[in-house]
Amino acid sequence: MPEESRSSNDIADQILEAQRRLYSYILTLVPDSDRAWDILQQTNLVLWRDSDRFSTGSSFMSWAFRVAYFQVLSSREKQLRDRLRFSGELLETLAAESVPPLKDDHSRLKALRECLEQLPAKQRGLLQSRYGDGRTVASIAESRGQAAGALSTYLHRIRRGLLGCIERRLAVESRS
Repeated sequence: MPEESRSSNDIADQILEAQRRLYSYILTLVPDSDRAWDILQQTNLVLWRDSDRFSTGSSFMSWAFRVAYFQVLSSREKQLRDRLRFSGELLETLAAESVPPLKDDHSRLKALRECLEQLPAKQRGLLQSRYGDGRTVASIAESRGQAAGALSTYLHRIRRGLLGCIERRLAVESRS
C-alpha cells in the first residue's frame, strides 16, 4: 500500500478516535451544543486538510485541541452578534484549563494491548490485515469472499468494542 494512503488512513483513524474528546473540549468553550457541533465539523475539515502539518511522533491530541481552539476563536469572531460571549481572556483560561492531561497516552496504549489480547483470533487477524499490513477493506473483503460494506461494518463494530474496552479499563484505573 502506498505510504500516502497509509498516512491518510492513520490521520482519519486519529480524527475519528478524537471526536468525543474534541467535542467535549469545544463544548467547554462554546455554550451552545449546536454551535459546538458545527465547530467540531470545521475542526475535522482543518485537521484533514492540514494533516501534512502534523509531525509524526508528536501528540495528535495536542495538535487537534490547538486546531479546535483556533476554530472556536474563528467562530467567535463570526458570531459577534450573539448576546452571550466569553471574553477573550476567559476563553483562553477555559481552553488552558480544560485540555485533559495527555499523560494517559501510555495508559491508553496499555489498555489497547490488553483489549486486543481479549479479542478472538479471527478479529485480531482481521485488524492485523487492515492496520498492521495496511490492506484495504476491499482487498480483504475480496480475499474472504465478503462484501466490502459488510466487512467495513464489522471492522467498525470491532473498533467500537475496543474503544469501549479501553474506556472501561481507564475508568477502573483512574478509580485505583
